[in-house]
Amino acid sequence: MVKPDPLLFRLLLERYAIRPETAVFIDDNARNVAAANALRLHGVCFNSPAALRDELKAVELLT
Repeated sequence: MVKPDPLLFRLLLERYAIRPETAVFIDDNARNVAAANALRLHGVCFNSPAALRDELKAVELLT
């Protein structure tokens, strides 16, 4: 399995007992982020450290 295969995301969510709505997935590939979003994860496409910081603040993972 490789990203963006939904089976990979489902396996990881199940194996580590992660609820998709509480998870953030960060990747620099828009296709992978779209696959994560389709499974209700909060997908973030990495473009720059500053943009990532802002996004993580928006989902209250950083202050």
